[in-house]
Amino acid sequence: MPTFARRIANALVRRYQQRWARFSHGFKPKALRPSEAALIGEVFTWVRQYLARPHAQLGRDGAVCPFAQPALDADEMHVATSDDDGGSRSHLRALLLEHAAAFAARIRPGSASMYASHVVAFPRMGEDRFHLLDELHDELKTGLMSSDIMVTSFHPKSEKPAIWNPSFHVLRSPFAGFAFRRMDVRDIIFVANNRKAFAHYRTRFGPLYARGEISDEHGYVTAFRQAVAHFGDG
Repeated sequence: MPTFARRIANALVRRYQQRWARFSHGFKPKALRPSEAALIGEVFTWVRQYLARPHAQLGRDGAVCPFAQPALDADEMHVATSDDDGGSRSHLRALLLEHAAAFAARIRPGSASMYASHVVAFPRMGEDRFHLLDELHDELKTGLMSSDIMVTSFHPKSEKPAIWNPSFHVLRSPFAGFAFRRMDVRDIIFVANNRKAFAHYRTRFGPLYARGEISDEHGYVTAFRQAVAHFGDG
């Protein structure tokens, strides 16, 4: 290749490399192992066949989770896997907060569907560590609800009761996991007894109640008024 042509070619290569370096700064490609891909498929199967359907023991009509099918239909349910085995409570807590922060960035106003959700599954977590997911849920939920994020833990040994049938362990699943979703007006049933979470809920949805746009068919208006009376304006 003539010297001049070689210089041109080298200059183009350097320019391409510089542009790629700027573009790829911080870029971390994610490639799934076969086991991870299979687990993600299992998560979606569980969501479709259990969460998105009615259940005889639920104690009410409708799907186990009324947000599951809309999230699937909107293509707004993201699923991740983690190799964390629960060996370190502090590490697991930090990991959940990292997922929460990423989800919070995703649901900035105008940036995502009202049915945005995120699930992280823990295939390496043994049943002797499942309790950590429940404990961390209880520890983190108030702060996250105050940031517009509803959370729950689920696993094969879960004993969390359904609201309408306390004898039904509604969050038992084939795998251990933790879920995040955007707060909805129907979440009054979860925040009515939590002062800090209700304060956020009232700021966001209070105007809808004030304008009479919320039906009391399922007791939402009654629950909202009771929470207002209980917590007052403080």
